[in-house]
Amino acid sequence: MIVGRLGPRQGSDDRRSRPSVGFTGALHTGVSSLGPLAAQQSVQQLAFPNVESLLIAFLGGRSELAGVTVAAHLPAGYDGVSPVVVVTRVGGEFQPDDLLDRALLRIDTYGRDKGGALDLAGTVRGLVWLLPDQQQSGGPVVDVSETRGPSWLRDPGFATANRYTTRYLLLVRVRRTS
Repeated sequence: MIVGRLGPRQGSDDRRSRPSVGFTGALHTGVSSLGPLAAQQSVQQLAFPNVESLLIAFLGGRSELAGVTVAAHLPAGYDGVSPVVVVTRVGGEFQPDDLLDRALLRIDTYGRDKGGALDLAGTVRGLVWLLPDQQQSGGPVVDVSETRGPSWLRDPGFATANRYTTRYLLLVRVRRTS
């Protein structure tokens, strides 16, 4: 879990503070027009879920992937033919107004041959869409969208491996911790 802060900037009472956008959208410098009210706001700490770990745990616990390694990187000594799912966060952004992390993830699937890797990508593809349904049990994933469907892509580290890569955008709730 990654922790951050949301609240007044340090040095916000400094009249030489960086330019900021006011409520009207106008750019201005100096102290907030709220004056003492801004100083009364408490700093709120935020907890960002580790989206890679969340997705690895979800996929790794599914019976449809029994016998398949699901991890953040290829296992040591990978043989190039075993079925493996690798989850990597490749970007995203935080939406402070909605307290949502827009996490961009790449899921690589490896198989014995090209067809096996594509079949595994299809299985994973069908499961990822179930993540928002976990909300009933307090899961943080609000929405899933696919930004790039399964694409054949050789792994430069394993020339003999068969890999498909797919990208997803997950909207993930960020919690206030204080």
